[in-house]
Amino acid sequence: MAPRIARPYWFRATGARVPWAAVAKAQYASAAATPWWDKLSHDLPRIDDSRTADLQLRWQCKAELGVPFGPFTVWTRAPKDALKEVDVTIRQRSEGLSLRLPVVAAVIAVQCDVIDPTRAVGLVATYVGGGLREAVGATAVSAPGGGRITLRVRCSGATRVLLVNGTNPTVGILPLQDVLDDPGWKEMERVGLPVDDPWPGTGYDTSQQGLVTAPTDPVSAALERLKRGGPPVGWAPVTGSGRLAPSWRAPDYPTLLKEIQQDLLPRIERLYRPGRAPADQATMADSPTVDPPSVGSKKSSLATTATLAPLSLLALPSSADPFLALATGFGTAYPVVGEQRRGVDVLVTAEYPDTPWKDGPVVM
Repeated sequence: MAPRIARPYWFRATGARVPWAAVAKAQYASAAATPWWDKLSHDLPRIDDSRTADLQLRWQCKAELGVPFGPFTVWTRAPKDALKEVDVTIRQRSEGLSLRLPVVAAVIAVQCDVIDPTRAVGLVATYVGGGLREAVGATAVSAPGGGRITLRVRCSGATRVLLVNGTNPTVGILPLQDVLDDPGWKEMERVGLPVDDPWPGTGYDTSQQGLVTAPTDPVSAALERLKRGGPPVGWAPVTGSGRLAPSWRAPDYPTLLKEIQQDLLPRIERLYRPGRAPADQATMADSPTVDPPSVGSKKSSLATTATLAPLSLLALPSSADPFLALATGFGTAYPVVGEQRRGVDVLVTAEYPDTPWKDGPVVM
């Protein structure tokens, strides 16, 4: 079996608990304070008891790595925080103390003395850099009584943390590689493109997708993801300047999948042709003919083309729109109910025959 590795600069997943009921309640409250309440009260979406909150997952692959020739796999396990105390390199910064970790860590716990009891103590975990652009997790604790406190951050992999309003730190970590190697991971779902089986001319794995408890064909699995995780609430009914916004409606899921199959899949098919490596995908480009420039009824006679990268045609919609992320296999969602409210660790993996560093095959 190929080794399981983590390279957050090539492939990274993120997750968030989205309290849909609270979002909807806030929208109702803002709408009720407007002169259009009678109209809006009929247009605003309703949230049923099964969608009070979701765990929403999203992931993306860097162009340098490319996208895999098959579905992503989602795994879960009960949280395990067997932390090891480590020595860190401490550097004073204007915002606080920068603590450089000896290895990439999935869980970081920092004990420290509070500097100013009137302010919260914060901990920001980052990957490679130390700024907010590189942040992968954060937490804050109020300590009105001062003294010594503990802050804990769980993340996709951090190399340093920034401690704000704390001093004399003691650091414990759970190395990311230890998390990856844990035999306790249980496969939960296979998530991929909504393709027919077979997908002629490609080497894409068109086998069953979906929850391991109810596997099905890729198109039906995508429809299930949309039904389970499609946002039930959209933009606010009133703009920040107090104007009435257009009514929000979720797309029709079967129509959305049909558009993807008809318009997107033919344009990205050559990403998955047999014999090609994922790392080669970033260099591919097509130059289809497009309508020439025109002014009124006058149209240029010059031949006009556009340069389109198939990888970008897939990456842009899957990263920019929540419904398209679910439909194209770059995201999934699960309802947060009962015991799940206590938290669960989630891992997303993909199989690669090689990497840009030529150290494959690997499970990323």
